[in-house]
Amino acid sequence: MTVDNHLGSWCEIHLDRISRNLKLTLGLVPSGRRLCAVLKADAYGHGIKQVVPLMQAQGVRCIGITSNAEARAVRKAGFNGTIIRRRAATPDEIDNALDAQIEEQVSSIAIAERLASIKSGPETSATSEPVKAGFIWPSSLTCTLAASSVGSSATG
Repeated sequence: MTVDNHLGSWCEIHLDRISRNLKLTLGLVPSGRRLCAVLKADAYGHGIKQVVPLMQAQGVRCIGITSNAEARAVRKAGFNGTIIRRRAATPDEIDNALDAQIEEQVSSIAIAERLASIKSGPETSATSEPVKAGFIWPSSLTCTLAASSVGSSATG
């Protein structure tokens, strides 16, 4: 038996549909709130390079990523708003991403101290306390307080 699979796989991207869906989504965001568009995995296969301009054109000022490469691709596409890493970064990732100006999560006291040392030096990085399903763990609160006590800003 022979299977003719000459087409393989493909993905058709309709930027007009992405733009329309974004407009509809933004219309659902309550007043006083902002949307953070998560564009990990190359904008879920749609292409960061193609999607970032759509985000900017509709006023999206926050993009979520998971890797340094994604953050750099977002910056390279011309985005100058807030980039938030949607997971805890390692110290090496933080050190290697200062140029991308990523807002990092405070996931431990060691990370809070590292971010505080960056904040007091010539390079800066913002911090973000992760919110996990409405629960605040004491260690998470401790990390935020540690970061705040040395001059870092904690948002979340």
